[in-house]
Amino acid sequence: MEFRVTGCKTADIKKFPAIVKGAAKKRSGKNIAKVYADAAYDSRVNFKLLDNMGIESAIKVRKGSSTKARGSPARRREVLLSKKLGYEGWKDIKQYGRRWLVEIAFSVFKRVLGEELSSRKFSAQKTEAAFKVLLYNKFMTV
Repeated sequence: MEFRVTGCKTADIKKFPAIVKGAAKKRSGKNIAKVYADAAYDSRVNFKLLDNMGIESAIKVRKGSSTKARGSPARRREVLLSKKLGYEGWKDIKQYGRRWLVEIAFSVFKRVLGEELSSRKFSAQKTEAAFKVLLYNKFMTV
């Protein structure tokens, strides 16, 4: 599992490239086939990264998205596919419903280990979160 701890002023979308690259590195030779993400991760940078890494994207594009490539032919293809098939058709082809497996994992993590951190300093919060992730991963491998 790859993760990043961020402050409240850092948008998750900014950490997407680092998380994908880190996860790919940890898989030691095994390719990541597909990345599922909601519309909050819809950006040309993210589509371009996945395309360059040979990873299929299942990122929901925002309503009214432009079909102009503007440096990301992969995002353009996704927007065109979504407009051609409609959301339901796109969701079926991309198996977007599988994204909920991730949401379930997050829910279990929060229920078992808690949603909040007790540390006050950001550096200590990062360490505390890392320990929670390690513990969760240990639970999952037993």
